[in-house]
Amino acid sequence: MKALQIIKPYEFRIVEIPKPEPEEDDAGSGPMLYMEYMRRKANNMVPINKKILPEEAAVLELFGCVPHFVEIAGKMKNKKVSLSGLDSAGLAILQLLKLKSPAEIIGVENIG
Repeated sequence: MKALQIIKPYEFRIVEIPKPEPEEDDAGSGPMLYMEYMRRKANNMVPINKKILPEEAAVLELFGCVPHFVEIAGKMKNKKVSLSGLDSAGLAILQLLKLKSPAEIIGVENIG
């Protein structure tokens, strides 16, 4: 199967890796990267209308990670917070960070 391997900023390649085989005690979570196939437990899945193309639905997994990120980041009330990367996920994180009432949010984006 294919996976996206990040080498350094702005440099990546598609690599062949072995297709994962399930184990008895496997929780169904996978590595944090984009792959051709990912296994997840059924109760962690959301049904998608069949009229929506897979390419359009694929971004939903990314936005499923955003609330988790903000949760594990911890308490931010009255703190100065920096957010590196203001792409689609970064902007979604920014909106949730604002709900945590930080004193200041500093957004950093490499333009070039």
